[in-house]
Amino acid sequence: MQTFARFTRTKLWITFSLLAAVSLLTLLPQPCHADFDRYDLQIPVPPNTWLAADLYMPDSASVAMPVVLVQTPYNKNKFRLRGPPLETEAFAFVIMDWRGKHGSSHADIPFPKYGEDGALAIEWLASRDWCNGQVAMYGGSALAQVQFLTAKEQPEHLVCMVPINHAIQTRYQKYYHGGVKRTEYVETLSGWEWIPTLVNNHPTYDTFWQFISWKTNNAQDIQVPVLLVSGWWDMTPDEALITFKDLVDTAPDSIRDSHKLLVGPWTHTTVGRPRQGSFLFPGATGELGEMATKFLLHHLRGVGEDDEPAVRYFDLGPDTFRTADSWPPEGGEYYPFYLTDDGLRTYQSGNGVDGFPYNPRTPIITQGGRLFKKTLNPGPHDIAVLSERSDVLYFDTPMMGESVEVAGYIHAKLYVSTNRPDTDFMVFLADVFPDGTARFITDGARRLRFRNSFGTEELAEPGQVYELDIPMQSMALTIEPAHRLRLYITSSNYPRFDLNLNNGGEMYAAGDTLIAFNSVHRSAAHPSALWLPIHLNNSQTADVLNGGTSTPVSTEQVAELAADESSTLLPDEFGVTAYPNPFNDAATVSVALPRASQLTLKLYNVTGQEVATLTDATHPAGRHEFSFRATKLASGLYFLRATVPGQTEQVRKLMLVR
Repeated sequence: MQTFARFTRTKLWITFSLLAAVSLLTLLPQPCHADFDRYDLQIPVPPNTWLAADLYMPDSASVAMPVVLVQTPYNKNKFRLRGPPLETEAFAFVIMDWRGKHGSSHADIPFPKYGEDGALAIEWLASRDWCNGQVAMYGGSALAQVQFLTAKEQPEHLVCMVPINHAIQTRYQKYYHGGVKRTEYVETLSGWEWIPTLVNNHPTYDTFWQFISWKTNNAQDIQVPVLLVSGWWDMTPDEALITFKDLVDTAPDSIRDSHKLLVGPWTHTTVGRPRQGSFLFPGATGELGEMATKFLLHHLRGVGEDDEPAVRYFDLGPDTFRTADSWPPEGGEYYPFYLTDDGLRTYQSGNGVDGFPYNPRTPIITQGGRLFKKTLNPGPHDIAVLSERSDVLYFDTPMMGESVEVAGYIHAKLYVSTNRPDTDFMVFLADVFPDGTARFITDGARRLRFRNSFGTEELAEPGQVYELDIPMQSMALTIEPAHRLRLYITSSNYPRFDLNLNNGGEMYAAGDTLIAFNSVHRSAAHPSALWLPIHLNNSQTADVLNGGTSTPVSTEQVAELAADESSTLLPDEFGVTAYPNPFNDAATVSVALPRASQLTLKLYNVTGQEVATLTDATHPAGRHEFSFRATKLASGLYFLRATVPGQTEQVRKLMLVR
């Protein structure tokens, strides 16, 4: 016991000593970094108070210098251990605590206006004798958000800014992707209690979101060059891409070409590091520091030319950056990769209905991706295990014989049905390596009740086929030789997305948890497809995509094809499919007739008693669907008999589950 007590005291003493050492390091006088001297600043702001800041001045400085301002809510003292955010002595750096936070806690007021504080700080810094009057801003996440708020005030001496992993506008889609709440993201913001409360109270695109979107649409107020930085696996990369487009579209002619965009293979908190999730991207290491320093040198010191392409984005395949004049890059064409019997192909082949169950009590657990919470391991991981689940469908492209470049906005258009009044459909896109590793690329979700509008809820009719557009996050990926793309289709991805209870009731409220049987339809009439922006080089034809003939097809052409009954492919043989199976209340029977025939469809119970006749008539060649409701039938096993008199007969088992 005495030994244990001595061990405990020793452990406590070591812990106390380490904490004391860390605290001492944050309070050390200058110099606190190898190449910088640190000075305490008190930046005056109303009402008759000041904000705490640290000035990092290069110890080699002999004249007034431009200043890079970083405004943080996370304690400026953390920079005392690692020094300024960029490895350069070309600028002085000022790290300032937000009003009400840490060293500036004494200045707290109700409803602080951080943008106004930032603008006052810039003008005060520009008036110091150690500043040459040129001030820029730098920082990520909340440190980027405050840059937009500050720039909106248009301080006279602000020259340029480098916001990282943040968008200027707040939109409904930031919190509800495809109408499905981003549960993990919203819960992670619980430190700002008002954010989850507002988000949860407005699950549809209502007047609240319309006002917020309008109120924060301030790109036209940014009157200085911006280097906007984001990552493919940041929480909201598409929001950043929209911000960049808005900045360029609304910029004065004098700075329009000075706006730059950098997108790397990064998550929210791992910008610039080689490891992202379970994969290494050494080609992206150091890119941020190099590009940011070059950008700041040009605008603050007049060094170098402003002749870089507007966009620099990371291609995951060859592990390298590419450049473009805009996003998405010009020259790409959208190709539909249809869901077929053979996988994903740029031509339609076969007809079918693929079903799967979705039980909210046994969801697919999120495996990385665009997440905020570090404990969930954001970034790309191997998701090949999804192929082994019975509640997941998947379709592969052919193995590529040569490199194929994908760059731009990606989406899936599926034709779906369910036996419930509401459910979700979710997709994952993976790059499948020759060894079977399926590296996560992007994903998407869509709530069925929002199939037509995020502002209007429309519950589904069981068995009815609906067109569902599922937006996926943008990506740049060259599919390397011997690789293939894989599209997974399912109905859950928790906790990244909310769980749909399938009951059609109030969303995000307790209620009955029902099992849904969901289906994806694929035929000329229901051309379910993954749509990819493909950039073929001059020596390539569309044949490279699947080894067969292929031509780009527009969305309008697909709609025309679906409406043209003469384009329907005739089945080769008689076939019967019933879905969903098991079913609840309603089911659909799909019958393939290779030639015009008399068709009889009857349903029998286990005693051989006929309980329903779906059809007994002549039908033309093609695929026909017959829906029926089982409102008066008891749970149990039933037999469906499909007969073409004198030719063929097939029997299918159906399970009715209440």
